[in-house]
Amino acid sequence: MLKQSIVAITLTILGFATPAQAVKPADLSRLLKIKECAHCDLSKAHLAGKDLSNSNLSSANLSQADLTGTKLTKTNLTSANLSGAKLAGATLSGTNLVNANLSEAYMVGIKEECCAEPSNLTNANLKGSNLTDAKLVSNYGPINLTGADLTGADLSGATISNDSLVGVNLSNATLIGTIFVQSNLTSVNFTKANLSGTNLSFSNLTNANFSDATVSGVNFQSATFAGTNFTGANVTNPINLPNPLPGTRGLPTSLIPQSTIKTSTPSSPRPKTNILNSLLRGFGILK
Repeated sequence: MLKQSIVAITLTILGFATPAQAVKPADLSRLLKIKECAHCDLSKAHLAGKDLSNSNLSSANLSQADLTGTKLTKTNLTSANLSGAKLAGATLSGTNLVNANLSEAYMVGIKEECCAEPSNLTNANLKGSNLTDAKLVSNYGPINLTGADLTGADLSGATISNDSLVGVNLSNATLIGTIFVQSNLTSVNFTKANLSGTNLSFSNLTNANFSDATVSGVNFQSATFAGTNFTGANVTNPINLPNPLPGTRGLPTSLIPQSTIKTSTPSSPRPKTNILNSLLRGFGILK
């Protein structure tokens, strides 16, 4: 054991250390020829601009791979490792990313192809990923992000409309100017997220948790509230705050529409002279 350690140290000093893990040429060739590469090692592969539509990459290792502008229509990436991958401008459509690891992935400007089958990102790990200006919108149904983990992700300027984000973790996420119009945000965790200028119009916020979040200039037009938690949130300048707000917790009273606050106005006592006059008129004595 000691001898092996000495040899390893000697090789490192002489510059003969084992090179960092990288793509296996045979796996890369197989992918490009037959688009079948499940469980392949494609880490750090250069696949920018390639058309990988209909490829099978389930459980493949694509960590730190360059997929900039790559077409991933109907690509099977189930349980694939895309941690640290570059996916800027990549095209999704019917892409299967169920249980995929996209942590720290660079996904600026990634987009869902128009007029095609929506992608599935159920339970995907997107921790710390950069989805700035991403366009995850499909005309053929909601993109499924149910149970995805977007802790600390940056979705500034992203459009994620008419999608299913049930139970998604967006704690500590940056959501500046993000558009979630008509999305299902039931039980989403927005704890400590920055929602400055976020658009939540027509979205379902049932049991959503905004605890300690920055909620500034958010558009709530026709959003659904029930069991929504704003405890500790910094809510300022809300736009189109719905009326009424059933079951909402922690929202400052000063921000609740006045028409939802029931106030009792003491009735003024009727003057005795008016009562007497009414009686006299009733008996025909006073006209």
